[in-house]
Amino acid sequence: QQRDDQQTWSSASTRSLYPHVGENHGTKGPVHTSFNDSSFPIGDLSIKAMDEVSGLSKKPTDPWSGDHIGFFNTLGAVSRSGQHKGKRSYAARGYFQANACRPNLKVLCEAQVNKIVLEDGVAKGVEFVYHGMNETVYAKKEVILCGGVINSPQILELSGIGDPKILKQAGVECKIELPGVGENLQDHACAVLGLDLKPGTITMDILGDPQVMEAAGKALVETQSGPLTSIVSTQGFLPYKLQAPASELESTVKSIRETQQLSSTTPFYKRQLDQVIAHLESDRSANLQFIVVPAGADYENGIATQKMWPPPDNNRLHRMVIASCLQYPVARGTCHISSSGGLIADAPTV
Repeated sequence: QQRDDQQTWSSASTRSLYPHVGENHGTKGPVHTSFNDSSFPIGDLSIKAMDEVSGLSKKPTDPWSGDHIGFFNTLGAVSRSGQHKGKRSYAARGYFQANACRPNLKVLCEAQVNKIVLEDGVAKGVEFVYHGMNETVYAKKEVILCGGVINSPQILELSGIGDPKILKQAGVECKIELPGVGENLQDHACAVLGLDLKPGTITMDILGDPQVMEAAGKALVETQSGPLTSIVSTQGFLPYKLQAPASELESTVKSIRETQQLSSTTPFYKRQLDQVIAHLESDRSANLQFIVVPAGADYENGIATQKMWPPPDNNRLHRMVIASCLQYPVARGTCHISSSGGLIADAPTV
């Protein structure tokens, strides 16, 4: 579409592109969800194109009800009303700020955990570094570990909880034998395709134009709306079975069966592979996810530098990105400490 200097983005379009059943969603919680209040036409056009290419014309009634096969615009965690209109809605704003004044709540930022304090196999407290000082706090009831997929196993192993062999190699005394710590690491792989678009096609790259960015900034400040309050919204899910030739599906399943027969494959992993095969052979399983990013990106160099969104070149065409993600991978990895140096000194080995 041709650029309009007064309005460079379109209003949200039809309900078929924004499926949603209100009864399935709460309305009283502190974290809010919403559809974008504005969008670039390339997003809705991409949905129509992917509908045609995939052969899936039926839309999910509500992708959050458990049936999300097809392409649609997704909800995002953005408030569209109230004092935080146009801002991200998340735990810090929705839960913490509302309770920060409670006398029984204390949050320490930039505190690094060294280990969990154990007494007779029971977590009693936490040892950590705060502003360069070693500190220890003890819990009256319980210790909750929530360090994410990387730091949770790291903290457990630094505390002496894990596989005795791995702990011994790292110089940590084993206090609780738990071989599963740091095992069964999974991540869904993502392949990215960048596209140059025809002249006149408008994407988020247009925000590189100072006049357009000024208009977007004005919309943000005055009405808390516009592209600066929007998320990457366009996405969809497809069953592998409906897209792959029968011979390719058969070959993929055969390869996984061969992995199951390896002597190194544990009974637990064999059961997981049975689940992966069941997903592959199902015509209702969302094996593949596609995400449409209406902007140019440098995934090749930007991952390492966190600079995936370079400023658009005035001489180049507008671009978009389609990311293809595997939801049920076969591969499994590990995350383990290699020394007793602590959370700050040494990153775990993945």
